[in-house]
Amino acid sequence: MRPAFVNPAHRSPATCPHCYSKRIVRYGTLCLRRQTTQRFRCNACRRTFTDKDTRHRTYPLKTILAALTAYNTGHTLAGACREIARRYHTKIPLSTVHSWIQDYRGVCTFSRLRAEAMRSCRDDSLIITRKLFHTQLYLYQLHRAKLELAGHELPERSISSLRSYLNAVPTKEFPHTLFTREAPRISQVRFPLLRTDKRTRHNAANVLTSLGLEFAACNKERHQAIQDFFMANDSCTVAAEVPVYLTAEDVQYYSRSGFALSPRDLGQGIPLTGHIDLLQIRNNSPPTPGISQQNKTPAQAIHLRVVRRQALLRVLPVAGGLQAEGKGHSRLAEPCGGV
Repeated sequence: MRPAFVNPAHRSPATCPHCYSKRIVRYGTLCLRRQTTQRFRCNACRRTFTDKDTRHRTYPLKTILAALTAYNTGHTLAGACREIARRYHTKIPLSTVHSWIQDYRGVCTFSRLRAEAMRSCRDDSLIITRKLFHTQLYLYQLHRAKLELAGHELPERSISSLRSYLNAVPTKEFPHTLFTREAPRISQVRFPLLRTDKRTRHNAANVLTSLGLEFAACNKERHQAIQDFFMANDSCTVAAEVPVYLTAEDVQYYSRSGFALSPRDLGQGIPLTGHIDLLQIRNNSPPTPGISQQNKTPAQAIHLRVVRRQALLRVLPVAGGLQAEGKGHSRLAEPCGGV
């Protein structure tokens, strides 16, 4: 008999949910009516468990989340059912999809804005997707409806420049040549180590990330799966893989201002480029880039925040705590959060 497939992108739980021991081993699979999940055994208390809550759930979690994503990307309830039937060969009643939407309303917060978003944009233009060949392939995504709704809450001077910048990214007017030449990338630059305190937070972003991992068939797909899930279901995320750049003049200004940025270390006049994983607008405040800090030193994380904010200065002349001080220069505000 062919062994049941278990998603290799899902890692084992860190501790046992019963005794919190770390002596956990894989212990076969649990076959349910429509899904198969990995089973674990704790060698300390000798109890078995799974990494998912499968109680009172007929359909797999991936099917549920796919239906929510289809609905939040513009499909009707009937359209979401047809999409699930096409992709997973499973017929789901309309009432079931409606109950899923209500159950995950607190996590997939875009469902609260969906009605207003559908009035401002058609379903085929909610999310604009473009492939950017910037040395390597980046999938740029822009949620036009969220950006439009944010414009109703924020002052026009705070959102107009950002809207123009994001809309210009997939066009020929954007300086794509800066990203195709042999320029240093922010993820490859080694900055001097700064003394920082590591802070760990658990919020809705952690829950959304764990749900987005359900669509990753392997570790390589984890990054894109999380981005797609945030773009469709999170009410704050407006763009993904946003290209930004830092010119030599910007580096010189920050070097004179006391930041540990040296033009000599950054390629002697060659622009420094990068891509923001997720761009969010939270609590009616200016957008703060949310990006995964995995595999980055604390010093890199701080300098990444500086570089990304400077790149957005040419987008946001005056926005909340981020204020311009002369042409090309500005004062950095305290970070207001991110993913």
